[in-house]
Amino acid sequence: MPKTRIVPPQWKAHNKYSAGFKVSGGSLVVLSGKGAVDADGNIVGVGDMVAQTRWVMDMLGHMLEVGGATMNDVIKSVIYVTDVKSFFEDAWPVYASYFKDDYPAATLVGVTELAFPELLVEIDFTAFIPDGH
Repeated sequence: MPKTRIVPPQWKAHNKYSAGFKVSGGSLVVLSGKGAVDADGNIVGVGDMVAQTRWVMDMLGHMLEVGGATMNDVIKSVIYVTDVKSFFEDAWPVYASYFKDDYPAATLVGVTELAFPELLVEIDFTAFIPDGH
C-alpha cells in the first residue's frame, strides 16, 4: 500500500483531518502557499474568509492538476489565517468539502498578517502520487 493513514490508538478522528500518512513508491507534489490573488495581482474576496478560502482551494486544485495530482492525493496541508475563529466557524466547512475520504494531515496557524493586508487565508499542500497512477 503506497499511502497508509497513520491513526494512533488514542487519536479521535475529528475536524476532518488526519494524524498523518506514511508513503512509499511514488512522487511528491509540493505546492507553495496560495493566497486569494488573481493572475493580475488583484485580491479576490476582500473581507470574506469563505470566498477567499474557496478561491484558494480552487486554485490549489488547478495547481495539483498541473503536477498530475488531485485533492485526494493531498497528504499535508498548512493553513495560515488572520482570524482562527472565523476560519473554523465559517471557512473550515468549505475547506473540508474539497476532500472525500482520507483528509490530509493539517496544521492551522493564526498569523497577524499575510503577504498583502487584504489576504485572510493562505494554504499550501503536499500531495503524494503512487507509482502507476
